[in-house]
Amino acid sequence: MRVPGIILLQQKIANKMLKQRIFTGIKWNTLAFTSRASNQIFQLLLITHYLLPRDMGVLAIAFALFSFIQSFSDGGVSQAIFHYQQLRNEQLRQLYWFNLLIAALLAACLILLSPLAALLYQSPELSSLITILAVILIINASSQQLKILAQKNLNFSILAKIEIFSNTSGLLSTYIGLSLNLGIYSPIVGLLTTGICTSVSSWIFIKPEWKLRGQINFKSIQEPIYFGKNILISNLIDTLNSRLDVLLGGILLNHVGIGLYSLAKDINLRISSIINPIVTQTTLPVMAILQNNPLALQSLYYRTLQLTSSISIPIYGIVFLHGHDIITLLFGENWLAMLPLLKILSLWGMLNAIGNPIGNLLIAKGETLLAVKWNIGLAFFTIIMVAIGASFNVFQLALAITLLFSLSYIPSWYFLVKPLCGLSFMNFTKALFTPLVLAIISGFISHTLTFDIKAEIIHLIVGILIFGTTYIMLSYRYNSYWLHIARDFIIHHKGKKICVA
Repeated sequence: MRVPGIILLQQKIANKMLKQRIFTGIKWNTLAFTSRASNQIFQLLLITHYLLPRDMGVLAIAFALFSFIQSFSDGGVSQAIFHYQQLRNEQLRQLYWFNLLIAALLAACLILLSPLAALLYQSPELSSLITILAVILIINASSQQLKILAQKNLNFSILAKIEIFSNTSGLLSTYIGLSLNLGIYSPIVGLLTTGICTSVSSWIFIKPEWKLRGQINFKSIQEPIYFGKNILISNLIDTLNSRLDVLLGGILLNHVGIGLYSLAKDINLRISSIINPIVTQTTLPVMAILQNNPLALQSLYYRTLQLTSSISIPIYGIVFLHGHDIITLLFGENWLAMLPLLKILSLWGMLNAIGNPIGNLLIAKGETLLAVKWNIGLAFFTIIMVAIGASFNVFQLALAITLLFSLSYIPSWYFLVKPLCGLSFMNFTKALFTPLVLAIISGFISHTLTFDIKAEIIHLIVGILIFGTTYIMLSYRYNSYWLHIARDFIIHHKGKKICVA
């Protein structure tokens, strides 16, 4: 009878250590992504004060093309490393060179196709912008595996330090570029600096156990590559889905309209770039560990969804309510034409943010074929909706994208969440609609009490305070889980008890 007791004690100790590592990861991820978001916001403020909406449109097209090609560059290797828990050092070395080779080939294709892109979008600057982005593609690939291995091993502290240093350097480079009148090239220079700093720092502080030198033989990695193939196709289609609005809209609409649209969309994406990675990148390696434990995986996904929704939804609610104040104070009255777009896309951003944790399930379970099928179906409807919306104007484009994400809510549960972890539709809905209802009530109270305040800064501050206070009070009564997580996160470093289950 003593042996089972010892095993049970060992399991409890292991679970406790895993929970502590999760919270340590969340702490460092919070620091890193807060720094990244702050730098991105400052960069956004800088370029909107130096560049015109037309320039923003050209940049949006360049980055959309870059993101589409970059979805190829990983080759699905990162997800394969997460899924296969026992890869040998020799296999990791082969995967590194395979990844770098793919990135180099894609960079060459990008450079060759850049004149065609400039002609298609009637923007001569696109050719040189895309050429620089192609170089960045190779630089990013040179340190990709190192970061993935550190993340897999839950070594988030070094990743956070590298990211903070690199992003700050990139922001400084962007500012210098704008000061030197480099104009539309300034953000590209900043991105180049970030990539170089990330790569150099990763090789200095994250030393792999394998060596670069050695025979190149891809036969030993056929299984991970095959796994990565489906992930690659899925990522490709997923990226295409997320960029079709800009890529197709850039052809059908003028660059000014796309510039306003891309800025409104970018603001909403910045929010999810702060919140979601803090949680999802921390839980991804844990989900991979729990992939053969259905009940534990279901519980972790539910809590991840609940936490993400409880934080994301009220923030997007504030953007919807105070869009006028945000635009006026941050970007100036010259950008007020994007107000309707910002409000519409805040609803899209909310739906996008709460759907992100599903990607972790797909990777952890290794259901790459299911991801491909889902993204192909979504791509079909995305093309239709984008084509219809963009054929009218940029506002109809925003409505079309938001409507598409709304209609995909139930199918995403039925085709993805239910078969992957068995979470019931009731719990899936509860995790989303509970914070949504609380946010609507908080927004109504905030709007009513601040209606007569005219000064933008006062209206924004008072509105956020009322909204936030009301939402927290309602959450304490009806949705307290995320508050307990926040409390445990704050006191974790003091050595107090943590509860994440």
